Amino acid sequence: MKIRFFVITAVLATAIFGFGMPRAIEAVTEDGLKTQIAELQAQIQELTQQLTIMQTQQSVVADWCHNFDTNFGYANSGSKEVSYLHTALEKESISFAPDTGNKFSREGGTNSAVIAFQQKYEISPLSGFVGPLTRAKLNVLYGCRPTSIKVLSPNGGEKWEPGKPYDIKWSAQNVAENVVVSIYNNAADVAGSRVTIVAESVSASAGTASFTVPLDFVLGGSYDVRVGVGANTAPQDRSDRYFSVAIVDPVLKNCRLDHLNGLGVTETSVSNKEACSTFCDHYGLANLNDVMPPEERFFSKCIFNGRAIKHYTIPNGWCYTFAENLAVGFQKPNQIKKLQQVLANEEFYDGLINGIFNNNVYKAVKDFQKKYNINPTGNVWPVTRAKLNALYRCAAPLITVTSPNGGETWKVGETHSITWNSINVNGTILTIQLKNSVTNVATMITYQTVPSSEFYSWIIPSNIAPGQYKMQLSAYSDSTNTELIQDLSDNYFTIVAADTIQPSITVTSPNGGETLAVGQIYNLTWTSTAIDNSLVNLYVISSDGTTQSNIATGIANTGNYSWTIPQNQLEGAHRFYVSSGTISDHSNNVFSIWKTTQPAAILTFLTATNTYSYNNTIPADSYATGVITFKIKANGATLSHITANDVAVQFCSVGGNCTLTGVSRSVTITPDQANISDGTESTVTVSATSKGGSGYVYFKISEIDWTANGTTTHQTSGLDNFKTPVVNAVGGVTTPSITITSPNGGETWKVGETKRITWASTGVGLIKIYLYNDSLIGSGSTHLITSTNVFASQGYYDWTVVNPYSQTSNVDQSKYKIRVDDVDADNVTIRDYSNNYFTIAAPVSDTYTLTTLAANGTVAKSPNQTTYDTGTEVTLTATANAGYHFVNWTGGASGTVNPLTITMNANKSVTANFVADVVATCTDTDGGKDYFVRGTVTNATGSSTDLCYQAVKKIAEYFCDSNGFRVYEWHACPNGCSNGACIGTTSLAPDSINSRQSLLDSMAASLLTLNYEMQL
Repeated sequence: MKIRFFVITAVLATAIFGFGMPRAIEAVTEDGLKTQIAELQAQIQELTQQLTIMQTQQSVVADWCHNFDTNFGYANSGSKEVSYLHTALEKESISFAPDTGNKFSREGGTNSAVIAFQQKYEISPLSGFVGPLTRAKLNVLYGCRPTSIKVLSPNGGEKWEPGKPYDIKWSAQNVAENVVVSIYNNAADVAGSRVTIVAESVSASAGTASFTVPLDFVLGGSYDVRVGVGANTAPQDRSDRYFSVAIVDPVLKNCRLDHLNGLGVTETSVSNKEACSTFCDHYGLANLNDVMPPEERFFSKCIFNGRAIKHYTIPNGWCYTFAENLAVGFQKPNQIKKLQQVLANEEFYDGLINGIFNNNVYKAVKDFQKKYNINPTGNVWPVTRAKLNALYRCAAPLITVTSPNGGETWKVGETHSITWNSINVNGTILTIQLKNSVTNVATMITYQTVPSSEFYSWIIPSNIAPGQYKMQLSAYSDSTNTELIQDLSDNYFTIVAADTIQPSITVTSPNGGETLAVGQIYNLTWTSTAIDNSLVNLYVISSDGTTQSNIATGIANTGNYSWTIPQNQLEGAHRFYVSSGTISDHSNNVFSIWKTTQPAAILTFLTATNTYSYNNTIPADSYATGVITFKIKANGATLSHITANDVAVQFCSVGGNCTLTGVSRSVTITPDQANISDGTESTVTVSATSKGGSGYVYFKISEIDWTANGTTTHQTSGLDNFKTPVVNAVGGVTTPSITITSPNGGETWKVGETKRITWASTGVGLIKIYLYNDSLIGSGSTHLITSTNVFASQGYYDWTVVNPYSQTSNVDQSKYKIRVDDVDADNVTIRDYSNNYFTIAAPVSDTYTLTTLAANGTVAKSPNQTTYDTGTEVTLTATANAGYHFVNWTGGASGTVNPLTITMNANKSVTANFVADVVATCTDTDGGKDYFVRGTVTNATGSSTDLCYQAVKKIAEYFCDSNGFRVYEWHACPNGCSNGACIGTTSLAPDSINSRQSLLDSMAASLLTLNYEMQL
């Protein structure tokens, strides 16, 4: 087409510039002018015909295309190129019968069709062979135009903010497939997935996809967008440069407290740096402590006008001892986190507290070393560790009694503060005891978590005898209950009797440690001395002091009160208070209130039965069984049950020394679950199997756990004398074995189904079950199915089928077996495989999902459901937004029918494609078809002026059609022409140069219009 186009352009140039000059027109005669007009009219007609042909061919190419790149003929019959040739011949309306498919007959058929094609387009010789000239013509008519995609936005340098929507834009040329729109995070230390799918399948012609940045999107400056038809498949394009995702501060909010890992906590507007610092210290830091875990809440910084003015990295009392060397590549995340924390506190490090010794940590260590005159290696070796420990080493725990510390005199009934100083005792338990100078006996005052206030208010009770005392404080580890540090008053202080009988109240129950239940009736008790008022108030206060619940107000001081604990009572730890006027007392320690009673079962009877004869030695590979029967009674529980896992069995020598002389194989219990009603007894039989051991082998029940109302209770039996000889009757020794019965070959199990694996066993205790594939070699050929060991005596295991090798290449999915292993076997001989292979198949879905996509419009589903059963018919209706119209369906459906009905037989994603309406603008100065006024029509492609031809008495009348195109028609002018328009009454011939010039100008404009349209 291009060669013909250049020829046409040359003709147009000759026509326009050869005839369009005023002097040339003045020089010609009337006859010469008519000749030129006739020539121009002929050229216009020829060009119009060529334009029609080109537009027809272009519409064909738009429907189908193929590039013919190789020569071929009848010798290539059966090749794919022949089928493409047949498609082109069909579009040329040239028959290639009787050939079909890829057949290329030597005579007739396709051979004759190629000759007809060559004749049509004057290709010589008429060979019937698709050679270079024939291929060139085919490619002109049907060759594929190049495809391309170009990302337009974001294309580098943009800053996106979490929580805000953005449009991703691209241009696409000749791309018929749908495209995938993705955002890539290219940061080197990004964790998790690097790819965020914005649109999984969208029409390439849509050119845009909307994306709202999630609030938890990882902040950073290494993002780009990729738009393409598939991974690493052309055509595709990515942003030219990276864009960033960041929190953009509003101009007015110039003060912010930020977490070093990128979490903005809170912000405000202040007038100066000092006000910002105050805001961060008070308001912001409180919020920070609420939302962050304790180990990271101090890694924050205060920012004023974009500059960090203060770092919060290490709290008061924080410490750490660096015990090992650290360097790039070391896998010691906990220690590296502490190092990053110290470096941030030293203001050398401002990165993530993530436990990774990366290049930023390496540089920060070098800066730390330079500051303290250490060789800057960037590694934490002994010299650097010594400096770190000198600055941040944890001090030994210390507690010092400060009052009473010797010489004080305190009276019974008075309230005094016990005070102390402490270092590094956070998270410990504190005991305060009063130690008598004569008996050296310590009386417990309180037992509680170490308070941060370092004092305890103590009302000296009346039961403390006057005398010399010291105060003893001890700190215990909360996890191991090990005493860490202790201190006594430096000298004795004195407790003396009250001058007179001091009024007092003493709570006696609950006084600490009790567990009460909502709905329970509990007897509250107390004693009192010298109380003038005969009325008291009763209440409980939560252990943190925040909630008070009144029990009774102004009741008689009888010393007891029956309290029905209400249903709305706050659960947890409490103290009971009794007050009368200014005199009061509370429980010495906390007690608990819960919604339900914590039941406890009672072991009421335990005995050994079934005493069997036995040999002196159990063979090494043999097993023998013994039995114990016991009874258990529920106590306040609606349901208790015991299973084999709840019973601990010990093996003992005949002398009663319960050291392990055999290996436990299994414990079974009959019934497997004993339902025990309150007030009744249930008989439970426990049997255990032992592997060979020397001497007389017994076993005993040493511990029992049971579950009642959801609470597990543990009890030691305390009945060591009940031991049962292990049965090993003569001739009764069994050889352990396992035999798989299902799957055993030929089955097909589908992923997601629950299938039962079954086996038979003898003399085997616990087993493990594996999935085995015979097409794999080595350790990767087995997959453990059971996360916990299974009792062999159970004989089955219900497995929800998974396929761990579904994505592994070269794995034969029909070569699976089940393997069952004896857990305690000394070798691999006690195991079994399925006799033959079974198959694991992909799941078959009975329901499917339907996703609809639409840019610049909407798609309605009927019925509108999340999932659809197989065979369900769904009607899709596409509705365009204003300024757009529906074009077609792509993806899981195709065509232009709207509404469209589809049948659900798979998961589908259907895209409705819309294009913008073309709004054509066109103006006509004569208002339309006014043949008696010479008007000018103008649209987007140019302008044309009406012109009446006196020689033929016709006017070329230009006007705007309904689509906004510039068109014309011929109309007779019976009275002739004047000034380019029809004469209404009198015939006038054009007699001026201006009239002839207008004629040529109009024809030249027509040629230019044709030239423009042929380039489209």
